[in-house]
Amino acid sequence: MTVAAKSASIVDSISSGANVQITANEPTLQLNSSASDGKTWEIISGKNQQASTGEFVILDKSNSAQVVRIQSGAGANGAPLTIASSGSVGIGTTSPNNLLTLFKSTTPALGFTTGSGDSAWTMGIDTADQNKFKIASSTSLGVNSRLTIDGNGNVGIGTTG
Repeated sequence: MTVAAKSASIVDSISSGANVQITANEPTLQLNSSASDGKTWEIISGKNQQASTGEFVILDKSNSAQVVRIQSGAGANGAPLTIASSGSVGIGTTSPNNLLTLFKSTTPALGFTTGSGDSAWTMGIDTADQNKFKIASSTSLGVNSRLTIDGNGNVGIGTTG
């Protein structure tokens, strides 16, 4: 499908059971699909009650759960999310050089939080402390550091390293 300036061209066919909606006033693409087993999915790009302007959402309509949500707004080093042809995933970068690459100019970190939010661990590079790699029992690096590795290979456990 090609969409340009309030016009649309159907390149392939759409079955009679599918719903396609394209609006011109607020650029939106919405695809609905209902399977015989009752599972309904919706793909939304643009703006409506489930997606804000500049978002791409895949929605499980049976329980209104957002299965995938990608927001616009490129970071300092490119797109917010990149899936390369190699299968590598980049968050904050257009050039992932590992299976998963995280880029952020200040304190790139990966966090783990329980569903209830009462327990959290974070690991990453603490740019506020000489770019040391840390694992902390909190939602931010530098607070409750449990393991610290500095650039010389010195390791600190329960200390600053």
